[in-house]
Amino acid sequence: MTLRTENLTLIASTLAHIRIELETPELLAELLGATVSSAWPSGEYDRDAMEFFKTCFEEGGKDAEGWYGWYAIRDADETSPATLVGAGGYFGPPDADGTVEIGYSVLPAWQRHGYATQMTDALVRNVFSMLHVERVIAHTTEENPASIAVLARCGFSATGEGRELGLIATLISAFAGFALFAFCGYWMIALFSSNGFDSSLEASVTGFLFFGPVGALTGGIVGFIFSKRALAKSDN
Repeated sequence: MTLRTENLTLIASTLAHIRIELETPELLAELLGATVSSAWPSGEYDRDAMEFFKTCFEEGGKDAEGWYGWYAIRDADETSPATLVGAGGYFGPPDADGTVEIGYSVLPAWQRHGYATQMTDALVRNVFSMLHVERVIAHTTEENPASIAVLARCGFSATGEGRELGLIATLISAFAGFALFAFCGYWMIALFSSNGFDSSLEASVTGFLFFGPVGALTGGIVGFIFSKRALAKSDN
């Protein structure tokens, strides 16, 4: 299971990945097809986190894949081969309220290249394409302005104190995603529409590309409404 960004390939971790990291970490590079720095792992992704993910995969099987860690592989270029630069992911499937928590970390040598933003944006878009997801939350601290900036660029807003002292809770809701889609859908209609059906279809396709099945449904409705209004004005 993979996701793509401008410069990264995100690979969903599996039980095989976690076992290798815990038992034979020197083989991780071969499994990922990328160079792995001696500084790996980074941030809060430590042995305790690996053990947690291992338990989740053992209990959840294949259905758990994609709901936990994702490796961020920087594309190979003329200066360096494909390289593991960080990791991100979710703390599990949505809870009863449709909430998913997200986290991310980039190795110090690869920070300030926009990779955290690319990774977080891709993970947010991916999870909002899933059914039953209403909001995504993340935690950071006031002493980490870079992390706050990443979350802000990805549409999060501060909501107050987090679950532990010193943490800031941030949130992005499905409504924010729908609002962004509606804006994109409107301009698609303005540029290309000729009738209500075409507009609704075009908007549905755009919504699917941005937000998956939910975006497609919302886009079709929004596109049809906007196009009908535009046609009504043109007839007057």
